[in-house]
Amino acid sequence: MVKLKMQSPNLVDANIDKIAALFPNCITEDRDERWSSSGSGF
Repeated sequence: MVKLKMQSPNLVDANIDKIAALFPNCITEDRDERWSSSGSGF
């Protein structure tokens, strides 16, 4: 039997990567800066 993941793919990150490839100057934050564990609660 094949087990399903039961999760949708994260399309937002894929789209951000595509936009960053087309327009590198429009991306001002990096993924590490957004998701760092700096104690911001996220």
